[in-house]
Amino acid sequence: MSEWLGTGLQNRSHQFESGWNLFLIRSSVRCIVIAFHCFFY
Repeated sequence: MSEWLGTGLQNRSHQFESGWNLFLIRSSVRCIVIAFHCFFY
């Protein structure tokens, strides 16, 4: 039971981390694109 709970918590934290990393990557790419447009237009 405790092993199952531990792996469930690990999976959840891993999903959260990958989602957060994806969010950070998307927002940084958006900032770069906006800066690119501002610089060239």
